[in-house]
Amino acid sequence: MCNALQTFVASKWVVSHKVIVDNDFENFMKWIKDPCSVPWKLMPPIMLKVDFLKSQIKEINFNKIPRSANEIVNFLMKSGI
Repeated sequence: MCNALQTFVASKWVVSHKVIVDNDFENFMKWIKDPCSVPWKLMPPIMLKVDFLKSQIKEINFNKIPRSANEIVNFLMKSGI
């Protein structure tokens, strides 16, 4: 996800478009809403980067999507399509 956000931040769309992040990892969604709940060993490398990228984007929304509701997208992603 960080690579996708980095690409978006570097693009011209960063000033005119919003980002919607769909994720099925419940802990990540909790950490986005409450950064103080992130385990310290994850805070420096991952969440600080995500937090910085969030600050560079005009509008970003995080949605929890159950994996069972996202099976087709998950299959296509793993297939490399």
